[in-house]
Amino acid sequence: ALLNRGIVLDDPGNRRCDFCGSNACYVSVSRGKSLLNPMGKTEEKLMERNPNVRLSCKATVGYNMQEGDLRLKVNLSQH
Repeated sequence: ALLNRGIVLDDPGNRRCDFCGSNACYVSVSRGKSLLNPMGKTEEKLMERNPNVRLSCKATVGYNMQEGDLRLKVNLSQH
């Protein structure tokens, strides 16, 4: 959905995701964290230093058919 809206997920300053290999998989969630599916054990371990960051390849929006506002920051190493 992000790509369809012209949001470029390319962050050369970020490390590569252990799951999908993308360098733009890490997103910071500032609002609506409850709308995302729970983290799996592996993602929890990877993100324990920053609990507000999720892997976009593992996050599902609208978990349990919830609706609401979600605010993400993509391309974390860019200002």
